[in-house]
Amino acid sequence: MGGIAPMKGICIRCLTTDLLEQKAEVHARTWRETYSGLLSQELVDAITPAFALKVTRLHDFRTVLLAMDGDAVVGYAEYLNPARPPSTYPGAAEVAALYVLKQYQGRGIGRRLFEEAMAATGVPKRIVVWMFRGNDRARAFYEHMGFHLTGRTQDADGIVGAEVELTIRYAGWNQRGFRGERREAQGLGMTPMTPDVGVRHRC
Repeated sequence: MGGIAPMKGICIRCLTTDLLEQKAEVHARTWRETYSGLLSQELVDAITPAFALKVTRLHDFRTVLLAMDGDAVVGYAEYLNPARPPSTYPGAAEVAALYVLKQYQGRGIGRRLFEEAMAATGVPKRIVVWMFRGNDRARAFYEHMGFHLTGRTQDADGIVGAEVELTIRYAGWNQRGFRGERREAQGLGMTPMTPDVGVRHRC
């Protein structure tokens, strides 16, 4: 009766060759859904399924996590260890991408993908993420997870200072979720993280 349906039966798994084209379609679609009106239309249109497929083929499939609703890809995340420049924190890992189809947002899928990506990095000293300036929804999500802006920026797609960096000190993973900066998390009113019902992770 209206509202958002709870997440049921969502599986988090690693990218495999048979899912490349589906992932590329979701990559391109979530890019359009996220950045239409935020980035120039030229940049929005540049990420086509063909472009996304070409880029994904160059990545380590083990670092790309997919959210599956049955046989359908509905979101993805990618992680890196170590983090890429210009991040300079010693021992830092990075969650380099996090996207969920608009129709599936608000069900905890993005949060679970993010948690799984952080856990898969091992136990780095710190985790960093980058987001386009002005993406208020993403900033609110990361800050709710305990991340904070560092003041560092980087150019992207020909735009000076287009992306901003957020980070959190990281202390690993347990059954209640990740152990990050307790003081900051409490300040944001975060609730303890518990596994979502019906979520399974296999790679």
